[in-house]
Amino acid sequence: MDSDHEHDGLELDPVSNFPVKPKKKRRGGRKKRSPATGFEEYYADAPTTPEEALREQQELYASSIPFEQRIQTCIHRYRTRRRLDTELNSYFTEYMFLGGIDTNGTPFNDADLEEGSLIPRRADDADADAAAASRLYDGHARNWTVDFAGVAAGFLSVSILPLTGVELAPTERAVAVVESFLRYVLQHDVCPEHADDVTGALAVCARARDEWPRVWRLKSLLPGRFNLAAAQTFEVHEATDWSLHSSGGGGGGGGGGGKSLDGDEAPAASPELVFYASLVAAGQPVPKTADGRSDLRLVRRFTCSLALRSVEMPGEDVAGYFGRLALGGGSGGGTGNGSGSEHTHKRLGLQPLGRALFRPTVIEDGWVRQVPLEALPADEDVVFFFERDLLATMTLGMKVTAQVCELSTGFRFVKTLETVQPSFYTFLPQHLLKDYKPPRANDRPPPSIHDGTAPAIEEAPEPDDQGHAE
Repeated sequence: MDSDHEHDGLELDPVSNFPVKPKKKRRGGRKKRSPATGFEEYYADAPTTPEEALREQQELYASSIPFEQRIQTCIHRYRTRRRLDTELNSYFTEYMFLGGIDTNGTPFNDADLEEGSLIPRRADDADADAAAASRLYDGHARNWTVDFAGVAAGFLSVSILPLTGVELAPTERAVAVVESFLRYVLQHDVCPEHADDVTGALAVCARARDEWPRVWRLKSLLPGRFNLAAAQTFEVHEATDWSLHSSGGGGGGGGGGGKSLDGDEAPAASPELVFYASLVAAGQPVPKTADGRSDLRLVRRFTCSLALRSVEMPGEDVAGYFGRLALGGGSGGGTGNGSGSEHTHKRLGLQPLGRALFRPTVIEDGWVRQVPLEALPADEDVVFFFERDLLATMTLGMKVTAQVCELSTGFRFVKTLETVQPSFYTFLPQHLLKDYKPPRANDRPPPSIHDGTAPAIEEAPEPDDQGHAE
């Protein structure tokens, strides 16, 4: 039989429940990617064409053009090549303000900036006073210097805090804006005479990215059990002393417990016990009276500004002494063989202490202190003891304003740290002009009792002959 005609004449029943593959719905077009902002991790500017490079070299950034015109042309061209959202624009505007440049003015919105429209008008004699009252660069070189590193340090140490707080992500974006602009200045050879200064400003950005998280970590660990216990022992502790630190941080209270070095729950200990036990374990002498009591006395209190010069972490021998510090726990149960009672000891769980060596410095902040700072010799070493965790977060060069207590033996401890600043902290005079408004002439007369708007002054009744008012 022919296999091709084997089933001729057969009728097949239709299958009603045969699965039908649904048709795919046409999706909309692919989502367009949002344009790059210029601050992505691997973003790079497009290569400069030979024509554009020649134009920058001969027309825009030629050495014969004044620096003020070159840098402001660079600022305009940089902003046209970056997408600054509201947050990034606020960082960049504040950074430019510290450099004496207003980026919110109309000239920065003009397309033909390259014609020199942004150059500040040089004030003449008639309006010299008005120019002197200006918050921004007025075209005179008097009292103004080119300092890329100084402006970057001022922005990243003082201005950045009100803008970003202590959050890591906004701080990283603020640093990235400054870093991106500085790299643009170097890439386009805007001011080769200041290339080293721009490189120094980039180093400040790297330090800010590293030091700010360490400063915040240090503040969260302050005060540490030792310094708090010392202040409580000599009755100088105040509730507002350590407003910088988090109550749940790793510093711990002066008289509280905590965890011992082996992870067990440490017993509660008095501030005196914590202070004197730590002092002995750290190798510091404790003079005693005839009856065996401590002869340490508080002899001096002062406030000073200091810069960290070196850190000495505790050695293995000191760590061993602290590990053996324990508090007796009384008698335990008797042993099965009748050998008597055994005493249990709970470790205090105190961290080993190391040394931080500071030198006097000056921290400017624009405020007038009611109580002046102590004038220490510039070469005097000021040594404090801190726990190992606190020392690990410190950065050489960091600056602090400390309230210090000195004992009869010359030993000093920290009552409180008023401020903790990174090593690149810089306060610029321009910070004082942030909210300054120049005075304006006003022809309106001052309020008077005769203009009908000021409240009438009631006359006091005259006293009678006996001295009584009527």
